Formats: sequence, structure tokens, C-alpha cells
Amino acid sequence: MGKPTRKGINEFIKPACDKAKVALKSIIGGYQRPDLTPQEEMPDFYTGIDCICIASDKDGTPNMLLEAAATGRTFIGNKIGNVPEFVREGENGFLLEERDVDLYVEKLRWLKNHRIECWKMGYEARRTIERDWTWKKMAENYRAMFWEVLVNE
Repeated sequence: MGKPTRKGINEFIKPACDKAKVALKSIIGGYQRPDLTPQEEMPDFYTGIDCICIASDKDGTPNMLLEAAATGRTFIGNKIGNVPEFVREGENGFLLEERDVDLYVEKLRWLKNHRIECWKMGYEARRTIERDWTWKKMAENYRAMFWEVLVNE
């Protein structure tokens, strides 16, 4: 196998779902693509899944993590961007040390076999959004950051 792609879907997520024997539901994302999933269909996509898997090798804030959490879905993600800031391990999602198929399989199987806990983790992910990741909260964080930079210059 060659170098993994940026999002790691074919190299990590698809094989992990196959190995864990869970259905993979995916969408086509990106900017200015004719086959892009329309924005109005996104809530239905998220409510039709149990968790989101993130296997990117580089990202700042994975929007699909925030979107899935906002709809009450948990996640399995690796250490990229601010995912470590979002996760409360085993409470609102899972953080993997590295992109490894078997690590994704382990967490997928756990969520598959612990349906109530999976639902509770999604509920906690939603609460994390409501508490710490609203637009209002993020705007306040940016305002404080810019104020600090401008005052300390």
C-alpha cells in the first residue's frame, strides 16, 4: 500500500469497518464539487449514524466532529488539530494515539457491543458542544486571543 491519503478513509476507516463488521455510511464532501452532499441533507446523514470516525493526518478543527457531536453522535478520532481538546476519553468519544486500523476496530466493536454507552457518549458530545463550542463561545475565544495579541504587541 502506498502513502495514506490525507483523510485516511480507504486506508483506515473502510478496512476498520469491514473488520469490525459495521456498516460504513459516507458522504461526498469538499468545496465546489458537483457531487457534493447538499447542506440541507447533512442533519439526516448525522442522525442516521452512530459515530463518526476521523483518520485525517492533518486538520485544525475537523468540522465533521463538531457537526456529528452537535447532533448527538460520538466519535473515534486520532490526535490531530484540536481533537484532543474536545475529547473526554470514554465520556464523549475516543482518542486514538495513532492512525491504526486495529485501534479503530477495537473502538468500533466496543461501541457496537455497548449500544447504551454509545448513545450516552453521543449525548455527552452534544453537551460538550453546548458548553464549550458554540459560535458565541468561539467568538469570545477569538476576541480574547486578538485582544491579548494586540495589547501585548
